[in-house]
Amino acid sequence: MINRYSFVIIVFVHSIFLFSCKKDIDHPTTPDSSQSRTDEQLIKDSIYYYYKLYSLWEESVPKYDDISKFTDTITSQQNVLNRLKAFTPSYAPYSNYGGQYDRFSYFSDLSTTVGSNAKLKMDNNDGYGLFFQWGAIDSQTAYPFLYMVERGSPADNAGLNRSDMVLNLNGIDTKIVVDCSSGTCNVVDREKYNTILTELRTSLTRASMKIKIQKVNNQTEDHDLSFSTYEIDPLLSDTVFEFANKNVGYVAYSSFEQIENNNANKSNLDRVFDDFASKNVKDLIVDLRYNGGGYVDAAVYFADKIINSSGQNKLMLSYELNTYLSKNKNAASSTFKDVYYSKNNKLELDNVCFIVSNNTASAAEMLINVLKPYMNVKIVAEGTSTFGKPVGFFEQKIMNKVGLWVTSFRLLNANGQSDYWLGLAADKTNVTDYIFTDFAVKEERMIAAALSYAGVVEKASNKATRTVASKSVKSMIVMDEVNRITAKGALKIQ
Repeated sequence: MINRYSFVIIVFVHSIFLFSCKKDIDHPTTPDSSQSRTDEQLIKDSIYYYYKLYSLWEESVPKYDDISKFTDTITSQQNVLNRLKAFTPSYAPYSNYGGQYDRFSYFSDLSTTVGSNAKLKMDNNDGYGLFFQWGAIDSQTAYPFLYMVERGSPADNAGLNRSDMVLNLNGIDTKIVVDCSSGTCNVVDREKYNTILTELRTSLTRASMKIKIQKVNNQTEDHDLSFSTYEIDPLLSDTVFEFANKNVGYVAYSSFEQIENNNANKSNLDRVFDDFASKNVKDLIVDLRYNGGGYVDAAVYFADKIINSSGQNKLMLSYELNTYLSKNKNAASSTFKDVYYSKNNKLELDNVCFIVSNNTASAAEMLINVLKPYMNVKIVAEGTSTFGKPVGFFEQKIMNKVGLWVTSFRLLNANGQSDYWLGLAADKTNVTDYIFTDFAVKEERMIAAALSYAGVVEKASNKATRTVASKSVKSMIVMDEVNRITAKGALKIQ
């Protein structure tokens, strides 16, 4: 049951939550506040209360007027949430995640997470900004490579880049022997491999790091890095590829961080798309291969940059919600009102191609999906599709101890389409994410595949350069990933 103190918090939260919702929906009633409940019990009660209130599948969750009759039979906060998610409709393709549609709701312990971590590491992050993957430089030798360096991070500030080869980490030689004679690479010395793998992972949590890298030009550099909190710059790279018959814009974006009040994220996007317009770009490549989502409103701003005149002032996005959250859905002050395109630049694109992977999720998938009704959209994938998350959430804090994220809305495009639970299918599949080449290099395999959709004609002066570049990396083989990009979801701000 929720005691008097806890219920006062709930009333206050709902009085300011998102829009003016009247509490006349059939949701759990307030238990008898005269009964004493421990903090652990109150948190379990509140997890049920808010899940029942916000869940997209609220009608599948049984109603308990006396919440304790349900929560006191369950041993932990996590198990309460697991049981609630198990009530949602079955979906066989998610059998590895419990077999229900809701594999996404979760909660964080606010007492052990710092600041931005309670928001899925949005806007700020902590650490070094390094992401490692093994790569073989010949048929017998492999090293860790940096497949992404987060912009704004200590590693970025030190000048480290995607495609840098790690020669030494904290005094440990990172070279391993492999056998790639079969076309895939097998580790020969498993013990040394495991030692280096452990060092790679644990080094990311330590206060300092010594790293020696080799650049693509074969120069070596030594860096002393310090673990720190930093503001994320999601703009990984941008350029215009100039060809004989057209100019193609390229932008790589790591996550949808907040765009507001002329902040750096807004200014950077404005600058990039103004540059595309000034260079008469007609085809655009948007590289989202490491984009796990972020703020829906930031993805909306990005969509307004891409849309051509065919979509101006037309419906971009609508929300599917439960009965409670649907109250006054399209009121002017509603967080969940329908969104219409508001084109905000002079760019007039003919085609847009997205580079994706299984890391591409949520708000990133939304961006692709909302453009499909109005533009010629192509998708180039490392595998066969994106991740598959057409839903989003917002944070509900409980007693300032737990941050609960309940899957609360589904994102629909103008055609009412959003059934990409298994991901958005790619037009060109199984293209290698060639980690030995940096972003914005047209010979990189995923970028080259995207350019093939633009029907470009290479300038004569560039043909020799392209041939040399392709020969210099043809024998290198991408191997196992060490640490994955953090999924960010599709977030709404309360």
